[in-house]
Amino acid sequence: MAAELNEVTYESERSPPVTLSVRTLYEQYQRPLLAWLRQRLSVASDADDVAQETWIRLMRYEGASDIASPKSMLYTVAAHVACDQERMRRARHGAQHASIDDEEHELPAHQPSIEQIVESAEAYRNVCRKIEQLPPKCRRVFLLSRMHGMTYPQIAQHCEISVKMVEKHISHALLVLLKG
Repeated sequence: MAAELNEVTYESERSPPVTLSVRTLYEQYQRPLLAWLRQRLSVASDADDVAQETWIRLMRYEGASDIASPKSMLYTVAAHVACDQERMRRARHGAQHASIDDEEHELPAHQPSIEQIVESAEAYRNVCRKIEQLPPKCRRVFLLSRMHGMTYPQIAQHCEISVKMVEKHISHALLVLLKG
């Protein structure tokens, strides 16, 4: 990109000074400028934004008569705008990324509040009380299912009851536990 800018600068040394008309410059160079920007930007869709900012910056020089080559100035300003935009993109996106190996950027662990801990402990005690109040056979079937991960047929065989009876015990236990 620097070599191309130098080519533009050399052209400016050959031309006599003219009065800058941004409107005329826009009419002549808007399309070539967009094409030039699309080829050089890492995100081609940013070309329109860079071109717009370029034209806004050039408005400061409207009517200036000491500019040797308005075309050179246009492309130089566009190159600076593109560099500024890329620098801002890196700064903006660089802050969003953190290395998971970097200890300074550890993600905070979710710690439950004291209220949540107290509520959980109370709910656990309540469930344990309800399980203890279940009839012994029902409690045994429920615990074999939930605590030991046994299937209904396994429980039926272990307790020497039918699968249908296991289902009834589990249903009863769940009804008791779900009552407030």
